Amino acid sequence: MIETKRLIIRSFIENDWADLFEYLSLKQIYTYEPGKPITIDESKQIAKDRSKGDDFYAVVLKENMK
Repeated sequence: MIETKRLIIRSFIENDWADLFEYLSLKQIYTYEPGKPITIDESKQIAKDRSKGDDFYAVVLKENMK
């Protein structure tokens, strides 16, 4: 884990699914990125997969812990 004044950079945990869904379910983020908005079940699977390895990190704003 790395911590700065405003951020926490840490490994993913399975409970990150809701924050992933909040972001990755938005149609407008795919304007310049490949893919399509995800479902709740897909966000749960993504969080589960990312929590198993060291390939991805969650960047969390301290002000709202998202």
